[in-house]
Amino acid sequence: MKNLIWIIVLLAIIGSYFYFVKPDKYFGEAVPATFALEGLWVSSDDENFTREFKEDGIVIDGYIGEEDTVGTWEYITDPTAESVDLPEMGDAPIVKLLFEVEAFYFSVVPEGTDKVSMAYLNGNGVLTFTRVTE
Repeated sequence: MKNLIWIIVLLAIIGSYFYFVKPDKYFGEAVPATFALEGLWVSSDDENFTREFKEDGIVIDGYIGEEDTVGTWEYITDPTAESVDLPEMGDAPIVKLLFEVEAFYFSVVPEGTDKVSMAYLNGNGVLTFTRVTE
């Protein structure tokens, strides 16, 4: 019985922590969902990986030596309307990438106009990209 009480107390503490933590503490300040993602971006972690956002809603993931993966992208205005549970992000913009196999959701955190971090919301990890300006 004592262990059960400690487990309940521990869960209450953990739950309170996540309830009161602001998303922008981890994902940066909220930016408008009009942040210009359009263009070609190269991964800061792997220069062989690129992601291109086209104005017509097409996204192309490329990796040198492999066939490109083509999908669609859009900013999500109502996360509760999605078919997956997404964390509460406050005003932080969320981008949905839809490929043939799966949908990926990212919180978009720009660092100026030529660098962006994308926190993977339905998994874990952060991708950081730099805009390719030729």
